Amino acid sequence: MPRVAAILDQARADAAALLAAALQVGDREHFTAAGHVMRRLNAAKLRAADVGRDTNGTRHDLTREEDKAFWAWAAMEVLRHTGIRVEELTECPTTASSSTGCRAPAN
Repeated sequence: MPRVAAILDQARADAAALLAAALQVGDREHFTAAGHVMRRLNAAKLRAADVGRDTNGTRHDLTREEDKAFWAWAAMEVLRHTGIRVEELTECPTTASSSTGCRAPAN
C-alpha cells in the first residue's frame, strides 16, 4: 500500500500544480507544470473554470482532475491510517453536519 499511496500523492501534487499554473496565465496562454506543457483555453466561454489542452491536443478539465486526484489520495490516507475497510469508508457520512461519525474499528 505505501507504493500506491506514493503514486496517489504524486498525482495529487501534479494535478494541484497544473491547476495553480493555469490560474496564473491568461486565456490561450501556454504554461508548464508537473512536466506538462499546456495551453489554457478561453475560460470565459467554458463552464469549467480551468480547462487546458496538452501538446497532443487532449482537452483537460484541470479543476475536475485536481478534485478527483485529491479525493483518491484522501480515501487512501483514510484507509491507511484508520484500518477501516473500503466498504466502511463508503458508508462514512459525507457532510460535516452529520450526527454520526466515521470511526476506526475497535480492535
